[in-house]
This record gives sequence, structure tokens and C-alpha cells, in this order.
Amino acid sequence: MMESIRKRIENTLATAGLIALFIFCLGLAAPRKASAQDTPQEPLPVTQSQFSDWFESVAQLVQDRFYDPTFNAHDWSKIASETSEKIKLAESVTSATDTINEALQQLQTSHTVFYTSEDVDYYFLLDIFSSGPAG
Repeated sequence: MMESIRKRIENTLATAGLIALFIFCLGLAAPRKASAQDTPQEPLPVTQSQFSDWFESVAQLVQDRFYDPTFNAHDWSKIASETSEKIKLAESVTSATDTINEALQQLQTSHTVFYTSEDVDYYFLLDIFSSGPAG
């Protein structure tokens, strides 16, 4: 019983760590506080090659850091290879994120998700894993 609880805690911590690494590995920075000199700006467009870069980073992170070396008995290399081809067809941040998350869902591990700054949960996690209080 205790071993089962310990394993669940380890899995939860490993998953939380993966989520945090997804956010920070990709260089997605927290928004800074606005100042009087700031003017509203449109976000820079994201290119299709960046979608591929995002997935390459995610795939490598899963390969190197996923808590289960058997990837929950799934062939991560095959999943990553297939997703690398699918991501080339993504035409928007939403479709790229959906494609990446479809690959992660195949690992059948809760809380293993790819977020971008367009997702509200991105900011919740950024706050949780930041070095101080948000604000």
C-alpha cells in the first residue's frame, strides 16, 4: 500500500516537473508588468517552422525526462516520428498545440500537457512554478 502511494506521489511530481519544463524549456517568458511607456502591441506571428521546433523540444524532453522509461508501454519514437510529420501541416498555434497534445495524450499520463501563452492554464502554471508571487 505504501509503495503504491509512494509511486503515485513520484509520478505526480515527475509530471508536474515535466509540465514546468515544457513551459520553461521553450523559452516562453512570463508577461512583465506594463509601464506608462508601453503601448499595446500585437503578438509576433508564429511561423510553421516554430511549430516543428516546439514539438522537437517537447519530444526530446519526453525522451529524456519522462518518469517511465517504457513510456507506459507506448512506442514514443513512433509517436514522435508520426507527430513530426503531422505538425508540418499545422496552420495555427491552436492546431499545432492540439497536435502536440494528441501525441502527449497517447502516453496516458494525467497532467502532461503542452501550453502556450494563449492558454489560461499557462499563466496558472507559470505562477505556481515561478520564484515568487505573481503580480
